Amino acid sequence: MLRRLLAVFIALPVAVGAQGNGGRLLTGVVVARVDQEPLGHSMVSVQPVGRQTFTDDAGRFAFQGLPPGVYRLRVTHLGFAPSEISVTIPRDSTTTRVRVELSEVQVRLATVQIRGDAPCVAPGAPDPVKDREFYIIFQQLEQNAQQYRLLADSFPYAYHEERTNYSFRGDSVLEAMHTDTTMLRSDKPGWTYHPGRVVSTDFITRQRSMHLPTLSDFASDDFVKNHCFRYGGEVHTAEGDAVRIDFRSSARISSPDVNGTILLDAKSYQIRRAELHLSQVPSALRKVATVDVTTLFREVEPSVLVFSEVHGVTAMIPSKDLLDRVASIEDHVLLDFGFLRADPRGTAQKP
Repeated sequence: MLRRLLAVFIALPVAVGAQGNGGRLLTGVVVARVDQEPLGHSMVSVQPVGRQTFTDDAGRFAFQGLPPGVYRLRVTHLGFAPSEISVTIPRDSTTTRVRVELSEVQVRLATVQIRGDAPCVAPGAPDPVKDREFYIIFQQLEQNAQQYRLLADSFPYAYHEERTNYSFRGDSVLEAMHTDTTMLRSDKPGWTYHPGRVVSTDFITRQRSMHLPTLSDFASDDFVKNHCFRYGGEVHTAEGDAVRIDFRSSARISSPDVNGTILLDAKSYQIRRAELHLSQVPSALRKVATVDVTTLFREVEPSVLVFSEVHGVTAMIPSKDLLDRVASIEDHVLLDFGFLRADPRGTAQKP
């Protein structure tokens, strides 16, 4: 049932935008406002041409081939408030240089924990006026997703993962264990989130597959518009304090979707853990009680995160007979990782 769970939280590529020929050069550096330290691996996008890149270790970036005109430059870095400035590329200059200073995120959220169990009747992002503090935290979640997505597109990578499938019958009877290793690439097309379409059926084999959103889906309009997000308070974990964000699928979605919890590091706002649950089980799968998936993340470069482990559990409805109580497990573990072409640690990429 979890045969295609490898889609869970694997980054998907998106178009970065056309790269013009000729034109002028826009260069710049991104620094922290307080101490003027360079912010490597910040995301920089230039509109309306729709191009984006990472800064290098020294906080530098460059866009080549920009025609003269006025552009909007948006800069983000985890743990800092986004900044958007207007930049004019003049006709009488071949190079335009900018310096962008980012301020650290400073919010004071209520200590009261509000869990996301209530029905979702007003889906969408938190209100930036009525719920300003939580909206700032929510922006950090979106930045995690956007950075993950940009990494897959601008710096495609390959990795090996070990998959293990097994099941438990009763309390401890282990059955049908199978392990294999697969190489995957971030630049290969995959499943993307659509409301109420996380379960699909192969009409030839009649097998049902469950797809759960990737981290990059959290930045998509479809996902945000069809989920409610609530502040779950600060929680203590083995890795340190974390900020909890609960989300629930819209009540208007009548088919299976996904609910869950995201944990962000309370200082850096990097994503640590994602816990997802199927919102409802299809009627055709009468014996299935719940489907739960937990994904852990780790840094492969400074501020660059990928999944490290995925643990999925499909639990069957309990019966009176202990040996009829079955739980199917699917584990994915990241074994190694390598960039296929460019590396974010190098000098600023030439778009």
